[in-house]
Amino acid sequence: MNIDAIRKFIKQYAYDIDQKQLDFVYQRYLVEEGLNSVKTLTDLFYLSGVDPLKYTSIVPIAYAKESDKVNSVLIPSNIEAISIEAFRDSNLRYITFSTPSKCIFIDHRAFQGTPLKKIDIPDGMREIGVSVFQGCTELTEVSFPNTPGLKLLTGIFEDCPKLTTVQYHGTAREYSQNVSGSNWTVGSSLKYIECYDQDIKI
Repeated sequence: MNIDAIRKFIKQYAYDIDQKQLDFVYQRYLVEEGLNSVKTLTDLFYLSGVDPLKYTSIVPIAYAKESDKVNSVLIPSNIEAISIEAFRDSNLRYITFSTPSKCIFIDHRAFQGTPLKKIDIPDGMREIGVSVFQGCTELTEVSFPNTPGLKLLTGIFEDCPKLTTVQYHGTAREYSQNVSGSNWTVGSSLKYIECYDQDIKI
């Protein structure tokens, strides 16, 4: 990886980046040099004071994978999806979504193995992929929106020993009508889904 070239790019476009430029750079290093280079690119952006998430509609694949530089992230309102393994095994501890949020999809293993402590899934979310939070041993608080058609895939909370309940922003009836995915609790320590009117025992 030509780190000097990346630094020059960041310096030149720090105040004038657009989505096409940023997506091109990420795709170039993903295709030509592999996932580790994408993580390095993200680290360089953050060290240069540039938040690349402001200039793209999708959090790139392996965006901060195994990074120790990214520990707190605000997902801006322009983000529509979080790609596969975007933050896997990174030092991510805190994440928040801007309101209103356009994010409708979190891909497989996006937060796997991070020390993430809590997450409020935003309104409008449509699908959460396989093993998204697997191995998040510090995770204690999770809330789901009352969004029709919300799909939860297999094992999203596997090996999350501190997570025993999740909150659902709706009634038990709304949960049964709006949420699909019978295997999403596989391998988890969950005991209850806390709804507005009653708890659903798992």
